[in-house]
Amino acid sequence: MFDFLSRTLRRSAPNIQNSSCFRENVSLVLVRGLSSSSNKISKAADQQKQHSFTVSYLVNRCGLPLKTATSASQMIAKLITRLPRLVCSDPEETLLPKIEFFSSIGISGHDFTRIVTQNPNIWFRSVEKRFVPCYDFIKSMVLSEDKVVTTLKRAPRMLMCDMQTSIAPNIASLRKFGVTQSTVLFLVTDYPNILLRTSAKFEQHVREVVDMGFDPKKSEFVHALRVFAGMSELSRERKMAILGGLREAVARVPLVLCYSLNKRVIPRCSIVQVLQSKGLLKEADFYLSSVLIPPEKVILARFVIKYEEQVPQLLSVYKGKLGLPELGFGSEGMKQL
Repeated sequence: MFDFLSRTLRRSAPNIQNSSCFRENVSLVLVRGLSSSSNKISKAADQQKQHSFTVSYLVNRCGLPLKTATSASQMIAKLITRLPRLVCSDPEETLLPKIEFFSSIGISGHDFTRIVTQNPNIWFRSVEKRFVPCYDFIKSMVLSEDKVVTTLKRAPRMLMCDMQTSIAPNIASLRKFGVTQSTVLFLVTDYPNILLRTSAKFEQHVREVVDMGFDPKKSEFVHALRVFAGMSELSRERKMAILGGLREAVARVPLVLCYSLNKRVIPRCSIVQVLQSKGLLKEADFYLSSVLIPPEKVILARFVIKYEEQVPQLLSVYKGKLGLPELGFGSEGMKQL
């Protein structure tokens, strides 16, 4: 939005940036935006009046269309609420260089608005010392300007990092463990936020994924790394204890580790264990993924309703109203699934 705002100002009022009142104009809009967004106890009518002032100012003084001015006003309010010192910023020294950088690489409109509102400290990072080195570093790996933009849209926090001390060590860890260039590229473009972990924690996750048996040459390695990085060690250990000897199955479908133990893993594995014990279901009849991934209605039809005459307690087991011990199963039963 600021990209559009900047271009509109330059096009419709080319002399405004060079005038002595430009800074005052922008600051006035920002100040009024701040008062509109931060006074939470004011009445709705007062808030609407203040919001209307900002919109009116952008339309009448800056020449923006009403729709654009309304969106810009909302963005200003969000920005100033999160970063009040933006009010005191010099538009030409602080704001415009960032606007021009994002515009030059093809990030504008909704994407630009989302990035700067979610990461307002970006306004106070140096284009030359942070943005450009970050862009060049990513491009050296993905070799495509479009893919650089994709990466930055998904992980704009990279723009605030020193790539050589934060991201480069993590890339080196991947290569140390034999991760192929194509897999690194997949990680950088599709799940770049993983690379923002500290180097020690990131290498720990990579080592754990390798130890689980994931092939560094395949995309499943990235999916597993994403899962491991997104959950605590305690949570992962509990799930592996429940799933027991299914290490190879988990390695094939790491997504299953993302599911809730109490809401998904235990209920579903419990009913399958009961069916196996009754001789109604053989191991060859299902895969771990076919038990944990499908939606609930599919699981109920496939494993509960189908066998409700032979095992009427299945629904109670699934809903947690009846535990495995009450049906004669020990705690080890789940691990044999």
